[in-house]
Amino acid sequence: MITHIVNENFKSYAGVQTLGPFHKSFTSIVGPNGSGKSNVIDSMLFVFGFRANRIRSKKISVLLHNSENHKNVESCTVAVHFQKIIDTGDSDEEYTVVPNTKFVVSRTAFRDNSSYYMIDKKKATYKEVTNLLRGSGIDLDHNRFLILQGEVEQIAMMKPKGQSENDDGMLEFLEDIIGSNRFKEPIEVLAKRVETLNEMRGEKLNRVKAVEKEKDNLEGPKNEAVQFLNMENDIVQQKNKLYHKYIFECASNEKKATDEYNKINEGMKDVNEQIAKIEATKKEKDKELGKIYSEYEGQVKHLEESKEKFTEYEKQDVKCREDLKHNRQKTKKLDKQLEQEKKKVEELKSMPGETEKAITVHQGKLEKLEVKKKEEEEKMAIVMEGLKTETKGLQAEKDKKEEELLEQQKFVNDIKSKLNIAQSELDIYLSNQQSETNKLKEMEKNLDRAKNTLEQRAKEISDIQKRLPESENMVEKAKKDLELATRSEEKSTNDLRALRSKVEEARSSMQAAKSKGKVIDALMQMKKNGQLPGVNGRLGDLGAIDEEFDIAISTACGALDHIVVDTINTAQKCVEYLKKNNIGSATFIGLDKMARWKDHTKRKIST
Repeated sequence: MITHIVNENFKSYAGVQTLGPFHKSFTSIVGPNGSGKSNVIDSMLFVFGFRANRIRSKKISVLLHNSENHKNVESCTVAVHFQKIIDTGDSDEEYTVVPNTKFVVSRTAFRDNSSYYMIDKKKATYKEVTNLLRGSGIDLDHNRFLILQGEVEQIAMMKPKGQSENDDGMLEFLEDIIGSNRFKEPIEVLAKRVETLNEMRGEKLNRVKAVEKEKDNLEGPKNEAVQFLNMENDIVQQKNKLYHKYIFECASNEKKATDEYNKINEGMKDVNEQIAKIEATKKEKDKELGKIYSEYEGQVKHLEESKEKFTEYEKQDVKCREDLKHNRQKTKKLDKQLEQEKKKVEELKSMPGETEKAITVHQGKLEKLEVKKKEEEEKMAIVMEGLKTETKGLQAEKDKKEEELLEQQKFVNDIKSKLNIAQSELDIYLSNQQSETNKLKEMEKNLDRAKNTLEQRAKEISDIQKRLPESENMVEKAKKDLELATRSEEKSTNDLRALRSKVEEARSSMQAAKSKGKVIDALMQMKKNGQLPGVNGRLGDLGAIDEEFDIAISTACGALDHIVVDTINTAQKCVEYLKKNNIGSATFIGLDKMARWKDHTKRKIST
């Protein structure tokens, strides 16, 4: 149910106005003409997305409030508050509100004819709003929940039944309200199905009659066949008796054979016992044979291992003999080397006497050189001591001169620093003097310019005083021209406003036409590409209208913008293509569903 409606600057409602609370079953709004009763319904239609002409307006911007106290309103907003309830009794006041089911649908419009929707203060699209309202039980497809101004008289003046398929009477109106018109197409399909089944039934009946006639003609052959079958049955019975006789004889023969079989079985018991004993002894012998065979395999394996060891020993024996032979040869070589070394030892034993003599000679030379070294070192010490006494006076004089040089260097550095400071101060004074001199020269130039300008202005003033009477006349004339221009501007402004409104209307119409043209161009392009060959084009483009009736027919026949296709399947493909590429929407006419109107095209139109 709708709990209340909040209007802000909508039509006759200035500012924020709350309408409600509304009763769940019946709410009456009374007042004099022009008090805004119909605007309550218009506010609901505005939120539910109806076109401006259904809200008694040419465009959305007209819905904005406009009065002396509230001019230049830029936007208007309508918010409809809903909640779901459960009836708890027969009384209108007995109900409970379902928790967490309250929601608000609002729409805001602007002066530039734009608008947007909101669900619970969140922006939403028109599709989301309509899905929410349909899910809440509001039928936006047939508008069964609203009866607008003038529709009561229209309903009262309806004919009992429409004269044609496109003509709506009271019966069609009630079927639309009840929803039974959705069964119209299935009923037509079922009627065609019944007609088809009746044709099939007539065909089957004709076949049954033909079969009955054939059955009567076959009655004689049937009797002959029955007689033949009776004879066959007699033969089968006689064969059955014969078979029973054979069975009895076979049973007696079977008994005799069974007795003989039992006797043979008794004789076979002794034979079976002897066979069992023989098999037992056979198993024992097999076990003994297995043991002997395993011992044999062990001996064979041991023999193989012994052969392998023998071959290894033979290899080792050959190797040892070769090593022995090699060692004997090596021993002979070592004996020869030993004799040679013995000879060398004897030679070395004779050498120590000669080396001792050489050592004593060199030792004497070394002692002489040591004595000479000490003498030379003593001489060098004496010379160094003499040099120290000679250079002592010169060293003291050198130190004194260095101290004097340091003092002179400090004095020079102080003089240089003072000179640098004085030079920098002099530069500063000179730069200030130069800048002041430049300023003086610039001021003298400016003074000359001012004198010249003053003389020029004096001349201009004298000229102006001479032309002043003429200028006053021109000013008076300009004032009159200004008044005329102001009046013309006001008129032009009014004309401009009117033209702007027309331009806006034309622009909206042009945008709608562009959208439709975009849809048609896209579908015709798909037809050229061979992807949608069943598209024929826009209905209004497939025929010509006389200029005398062009406006009337275009206004009355909204279906001229519908697109003609060969089948409903092609229409479904077109809808899917438009949705997928977000091109726009269109209404389609399937020629396969229009075949039933073929006879109506031959009738004359009654005007």
